[in-house]
Amino acid sequence: KFINKNYDYVYRKHHMNNYQDELRMIARARIQDMDLLGAILSRYIIKGRTKCMMWKEGVEYGVFYALVSKMKELIEFWEGERVEHSQN
Repeated sequence: KFINKNYDYVYRKHHMNNYQDELRMIARARIQDMDLLGAILSRYIIKGRTKCMMWKEGVEYGVFYALVSKMKELIEFWEGERVEHSQN
């Protein structure tokens, strides 16, 4: 599952405390870090169910855009690699 109810564990593991830390980790993410990206998204979705300010903060600080852009970038890169290897 992509949504992780234990996102707090991932946040502690990577020493993330605020949106700047989230954006820094998103920028550094590789394909192996999809669980990290999922944890960041999970925090906003799960907390956003009871605290609507989470949604606003995610948009205002660019976290949602950065997440979706990074996931798209990683998937497209690795999709291209897979297609390239299958043609050879």
